Amino acid sequence: MAVDRLHIRVPKRRFAVCLGDIEPEMGFHIALDAARQIDMQLLLCGGLSRGAEAQRYLQEEIPPA
Repeated sequence: MAVDRLHIRVPKRRFAVCLGDIEPEMGFHIALDAARQIDMQLLLCGGLSRGAEAQRYLQEEIPPA
């Protein structure tokens, strides 16, 4: 795939992207807190384990937008 096909054609906005497995060790909750402090949107992208701990983390630490 050509890299130029990945270009996003939307207006520029203040946001950041976090990529990785969404689990406590990766610190997505810390990134969310930091983004809130500077009034920036944060897009989370990644896999999520089906385990109980991962589900608890998602429900308690990663609130929906």
